[in-house]
Amino acid sequence: MNIVFVHFGPKVPAHLARNLDRTIKLFRGHPVILITMPDTRCPKINGLVRIGYSPDDYFWKINGNLSHPKDFRGNFWANTLTRFLALHDYMSVTQEEFIHVESDVILAEDFPFERISELQKPIAFPVVNQSQGIASVLYLRDQNATNELIKAITTEVESNSFTTDMLILRSLYDKHPGIVQVLPTGPDALDSFNNAQNDETVNNIRESLRLVGGIVDGLDIGYFLFGEDPRNHRGKRFLRTVLPEYYLNPKFLKFSYSDSRKFINVITPSGEIPIYSMHIHSKDLRLFDLSLSQRVMERAVKNYTDPIAFDFLPRTFLASVLISLFRKLRMFRDVHVE
Repeated sequence: MNIVFVHFGPKVPAHLARNLDRTIKLFRGHPVILITMPDTRCPKINGLVRIGYSPDDYFWKINGNLSHPKDFRGNFWANTLTRFLALHDYMSVTQEEFIHVESDVILAEDFPFERISELQKPIAFPVVNQSQGIASVLYLRDQNATNELIKAITTEVESNSFTTDMLILRSLYDKHPGIVQVLPTGPDALDSFNNAQNDETVNNIRESLRLVGGIVDGLDIGYFLFGEDPRNHRGKRFLRTVLPEYYLNPKFLKFSYSDSRKFINVITPSGEIPIYSMHIHSKDLRLFDLSLSQRVMERAVKNYTDPIAFDFLPRTFLASVLISLFRKLRMFRDVHVE
């Protein structure tokens, strides 16, 4: 099974470059693909298969119909949605199942490719709350699967110009439960989830653990253990915070570091459950480096019961200040030009 990353932007960011190299080294039997725009700058990475994506009229139509601010992080909202169009084109050429992995998601070396391939349903991804799914890890089996994804995009964008990739995935799950398998984002204990006693989706998430054999992090666990993107708080990387509207509550979990897996497990009364992927929202570069990640994971597990804290990153702080200053200068210039 191929592992497919997508990046739309002028250059491949440092965390993705490291993640690509890490993934190639861990999974020799699984080709690693990067889909980018033809002019995207990318460092040379041994073993990487790079494919250029040329936007078509449909791409520009979807992009133009979205109302999100296009100056936010290089048209972030549109890029996270339109990457599905690139995945559809890729499937049209290869006609082979694959998993799409987001740029800031790292996989454990024992990631269960075979189990996911054996799922009865042709599409699989985590569902994180009552309104959102997430493509942290997205399994697509065939052309019919990507066709359904494109249909969902068309419908949702036409009805809501502020829709997002996460809203679209949740809608796809709600409207087509026969073809969408939720991936397990936590253990099967009901008390690991927020206010979930009567939520059918949570029951499906818990049941999916039996099928996959471990946890596929949507966002919650990596966000809790390794922090939020420091660009969101002027260089402050907050640790051990919880997303209150999400199903899973990591504060209810117990963690351990596995020397044999070189990854993190969740401790339950019946044994330890492997975490197969981790969403590194903070983009902490050390976690994308096999030679550095162990120490960072061990520290996070050691401190997971500590109160909320933050690391301060001066470079990120300075960059955010400069971006804010340039934005204000541009607004000032535009006002006076008019």
